[in-house]
Amino acid sequence: GGSAPTAAGPVRDLDDDFLLALYEALRTVKAHPIETSEVRQAVDGVASAVGHILEEQGGLEARLSGQLLYVNASPLRLDLDNFASFGHVVSTLAKAGIGWIRMEEPASNREWHTFVSQLLTFAAGEPSKNGIDDFRQGIRGRGVSHIEVGSPMEGEARFAGELERKRV
Repeated sequence: GGSAPTAAGPVRDLDDDFLLALYEALRTVKAHPIETSEVRQAVDGVASAVGHILEEQGGLEARLSGQLLYVNASPLRLDLDNFASFGHVVSTLAKAGIGWIRMEEPASNREWHTFVSQLLTFAAGEPSKNGIDDFRQGIRGRGVSHIEVGSPMEGEARFAGELERKRV
């Protein structure tokens, strides 16, 4: 959270803020009618957390690898403080067939609301045979243009390539 920078520094705090904000948005959008202040605040929280990451790191790539979540190639640490939020976000993304989320420019609050709503719908439904393609079409058709998503296989292939380049 917003605690003083640790040995991992402020980057870790930004990543944790993103995880917690996405968790809150998933919980709040699921539990409250769309036009409530609770939903607006939760979606504002995601937009704000992502905005800070974009400012500090120039982009956002959140990637699932098994039961690990990486934000801009830094693994998020699972601990007692984030156990529930971490597990909920990882399982929701996995159920929706999403292996990675990428952004280079800020998304509007409306885009985040649409994304979170679509994520909940896909995670709750039966897996579609076109999976990630149906999800992409769903968010694009509803005006989401700043949030890119990909399947776990696409994410694993990209991640393996990045790790290989770092070793050289």
